[in-house]
Amino acid sequence: MWCFVMPTTEKCEVFLKVTGSVPQVEEIARNRKYIDGIAFDEENSDVIGKSLDIVRRVFTDGCKILLVGLGNVFGEILEKVDINQFEVLLAFNEPEELKTFKTEHGDLKDISVGIYLTKPVTSPTQYARLGAEFILIPPALIRGRLIREARARKIRIIAYQVNDIATYVKLVESGVDGVVTTVPTIKRDARKLIKT
Repeated sequence: MWCFVMPTTEKCEVFLKVTGSVPQVEEIARNRKYIDGIAFDEENSDVIGKSLDIVRRVFTDGCKILLVGLGNVFGEILEKVDINQFEVLLAFNEPEELKTFKTEHGDLKDISVGIYLTKPVTSPTQYARLGAEFILIPPALIRGRLIREARARKIRIIAYQVNDIATYVKLVESGVDGVVTTVPTIKRDARKLIKT
């Protein structure tokens, strides 16, 4: 499992990727206004649980939680996420996993589902048919055509993972809807470089 109109930094959501250890409260709090959500991509439910406690303290007004590639533990982790406080996005590694989730949990309307792709996409149509609401994809595979076709099918494109300002600026200007990063200040640092 793993912003339309003119692109601006406000239209491109930034997900701070948390891996390996519990994030520092101070770092997240200091950069809160530049972070729209938190991304988790490891199957350690203890680390995710502790991280969610920190996220709850910092993001008192709620935020987005992106769960990527969690395989068999996503149910256990989903129990720790309050969908009333957080907007939850689940990214599946395989189309079959997405299809199964939609079949078995279609009543969970408050959860957005998507697909994490590591190969070029010829068309987002097949994922739209499965019910994908977003495509999580490496920046090197994102093309203007993909963004246009995804937008026409109401599918968001989220770049995974972007840690340098030049790539971030290029993606925002091309119209991506979000990025996952380990750099909590990337949105702030890129503001003056983005052409609107």
